[in-house]
Amino acid sequence: MADQPTLAVRPRALKGKKSRFLRRAGITPANLYGAGLESVALQAEARELVRTIATTSRNTAIELRVHGEASPRTAFIWKIQRHPVSEEILHVDFYHVEATRTMRTSVPVVLENIDPDLEKFAKRVTQYIQMVEVESLPADLPTSIASDASGLQELEDSLKVAGLAVSDAVTILTDPEGLVARVTAIVETAEEEAAVPAGEAAAPEAQADEASPGEAGD
Repeated sequence: MADQPTLAVRPRALKGKKSRFLRRAGITPANLYGAGLESVALQAEARELVRTIATTSRNTAIELRVHGEASPRTAFIWKIQRHPVSEEILHVDFYHVEATRTMRTSVPVVLENIDPDLEKFAKRVTQYIQMVEVESLPADLPTSIASDASGLQELEDSLKVAGLAVSDAVTILTDPEGLVARVTAIVETAEEEAAVPAGEAAAPEAQADEASPGEAGD
């Protein structure tokens, strides 16, 4: 695909504890692995790597151009190791896939256009399924599945997996009858306070009853 992100990398000679010398020079160590592929030690320019990570997600296929190889590889940024204090990227794992073979993974479901006035009527949209499993070619893999929730207005209005819209190149594998979201009632919990005349103490039994919170639920 023309708009597929690209990243240039090189084979890495320094490994183990010696990798710290690479980081000092603005280079981030990495590894490439995948089905039928032995782990390959790589390195990337830190600035280019940071820029690529900032503009992609875990479900974004990138074109990995390995110096010395005639053809680019299709890969995903699978794991990022950061420094616990500075959050500097210490190491990255790339996962290689065949561009012509379908793959399965989970992608997030994002509800859009939820009516903000629902709360005025003690209603809200409750989302039950956050991720769905899909199958597609790597280049067609969606980073997320957006769904218009503006039609969810009345209590018990719902959206099922079957109602999620994806391109013809993507197959959703999650049960189509799965409940993605539904309009539910907002039930507030109220705690009544005892009105005790000044100078009088409430009986222990009365205090216990009055301090009991009401039941809450959706």
